[in-house]
Amino acid sequence: MSDRPRPAKLADRTWVRAAALLTVALLGVYEYFWKLGIRDWFHDEIRYLDVARAYLHGDLLPSPALEPNVHPPFAKYLFGIGHAAFGSSPADSRVVPALSGLAIAVVLFFFARHVTGFWAGVLAAGLWVLVPHPARASEFFFILDRYERYAILDVVAALFVVLGTFLAWRWSETGRWRHVVLAAVALGLASASKVPGVLVVPAIMGLVLVALPRDRRLAAQLVAFPALVGIVALLTYLPFGVGTVEAIGDMIAYQTQRAQFAHSVLNGHFYRGTPAWVHLWYQWDQDGPAVTLALVLGIAAALWMLQRRLAVYLAGVVLLPLGILSLLPVAHPHYRELWLPTVILLVALGVHQLATRRGAAPRALAIVVMIPLLGAGAVEVVRLARAGPQNYALATSLVRRAGLNEATIVVQGDKRIVQQYLPAARLKSRFRPGIPVLILDATDLTTTAGKSQRWDPSGRRHATLAAKARSRGMRHVRVGRLDVWLARGVTREAASG
Repeated sequence: MSDRPRPAKLADRTWVRAAALLTVALLGVYEYFWKLGIRDWFHDEIRYLDVARAYLHGDLLPSPALEPNVHPPFAKYLFGIGHAAFGSSPADSRVVPALSGLAIAVVLFFFARHVTGFWAGVLAAGLWVLVPHPARASEFFFILDRYERYAILDVVAALFVVLGTFLAWRWSETGRWRHVVLAAVALGLASASKVPGVLVVPAIMGLVLVALPRDRRLAAQLVAFPALVGIVALLTYLPFGVGTVEAIGDMIAYQTQRAQFAHSVLNGHFYRGTPAWVHLWYQWDQDGPAVTLALVLGIAAALWMLQRRLAVYLAGVVLLPLGILSLLPVAHPHYRELWLPTVILLVALGVHQLATRRGAAPRALAIVVMIPLLGAGAVEVVRLARAGPQNYALATSLVRRAGLNEATIVVQGDKRIVQQYLPAARLKSRFRPGIPVLILDATDLTTTAGKSQRWDPSGRRHATLAAKARSRGMRHVRVGRLDVWLARGVTREAASG
């Protein structure tokens, strides 16, 4: 018999693995950085970036214009560092969240590789960067194509949640204090970016309670872990000094008041508060039936086929924040970013388990799960390649070409976005004679009365303002979903720019 070693399988060869990693890396760079600044500003990212710039200048005091204490400060510190390092354009301002999105892919790779193997890691990272997770950020103004392409706090919180989840799994395997501390730091920073980051702590404590010997060491760790999470979160308030208590109090007061006036708009219906099924609706509405069902099948396969402790742990990391946030009166679509990385991890592990099982049926099911996900990813790749400026970017560009970037402008829509593009403009709500520019957002609609209200499809205020502009001889230009009215004499110049 020959003593020669058997040739490695194709999937085990170094060049194949390197090519797979390079492909995922290039896809991630494309998805997160290609045309990063092409989409309109999102309302919330402007708020956060204004606060981040104030932090850079040492202005930590609350003001009506900034509202710096609405959320914890850590993610805004990172946005401020990004502003100082890269600049203030839409693309520059989004570098930090885009890097966070790539970092989530890296964590998913190492987590899946650790618990299952190399190709599970490649699949987890690949699905994360390929599968789109869009969100209708509000019923009025905006649809996010991929959370990590916008400067929102949820992205940074999601990165530290999934990192803490991985480190806590290592704690359950080793029982070492090192992993306790690292997991606590990660979750402390998650909570210091957005408070719901703390909601996975009970799942982690339940895991280690089951996995490790119940001795004094474990008892000490279980006491220390949540305490360290809280300490790390509080340490991020150090720049506030003696104003820390006031800042935290302002945040609690704001969120309490906000909850009293909470509402949601689902499929055109206006609700006081939010239904308990709201996040399930967001998932179905914004990912679509095909992708949603594929994710459910992948998760079901993971829960059925993975090691029981791992399956229950990952399910808890998803269900705890999902369940608790579903019961709160305020619920926005981008909240699901907090558990999306773990959902993708479960799907990747489930597909890997199916694909590596003997028999045609499991492999066929793996293909069934992957087809909608790959299809949605391919559509997103093409859409991004064809993406161009939209709505507010085009409208404000038209105004600039008309030489009216310092004029008085009436806006029915998102004034914050218009002001970001035209910082010298004077924005008004009342349409007085002599005002040369009117911008109307077709999706900024009023409500009708009644218990189950709908957004008024007639848009009466929109129609009234348009009629006034027409009667004053202004020229109309349709830009995406916006109607721009310009005083006569500037329209041709603007259109020829």
